[in-house]
Amino acid sequence: DPVAQNFPWKPRAVNILTERFATKLHDYPAIILFVEAEETEVQFGESVLTPAADAYYKRYNINFNAPQEEFVSTSGDDHYLQFLVGVDTETSDILRDLIGLDDVVPLLVAVDIPNHRFAIMDYGVEITADSVIKFVDRFEKADLQFRNISQRVLESDNIVNHV
Repeated sequence: DPVAQNFPWKPRAVNILTERFATKLHDYPAIILFVEAEETEVQFGESVLTPAADAYYKRYNINFNAPQEEFVSTSGDDHYLQFLVGVDTETSDILRDLIGLDDVVPLLVAVDIPNHRFAIMDYGVEITADSVIKFVDRFEKADLQFRNISQRVLESDNIVNHV
């Protein structure tokens, strides 16, 4: 927000995967939708992630309209899940390489670095607000086909050291 259109800045339910949010991946899992860097693709990503993010944060009483101090204290570590749109940037490329993701878009992924795992939405499933909500529900129930992220990879190729 270089021209301060959204000032005062408050936490958002859906963010763009940048270095700032990549550093949080070691502490909190994330639902990431990788898309092309075009504005229409970013808008699409936000439009399909926002209903799932809003429902998730409402369920766990996470209030994005609260001041920053209250937001941090009320969100709690146990139920904090990031919702991110990953565009074609160095940060996205590093994350894709780290966990071995194909360079295809759109691609919906649950990345859970704290538990050394990730899951990809089944290929061929249309990415819609409803399919994202179902994917998040399955993530919460651990009902996805998770793949392991090896500890060796996390230690030797730490995403925070590269962004």
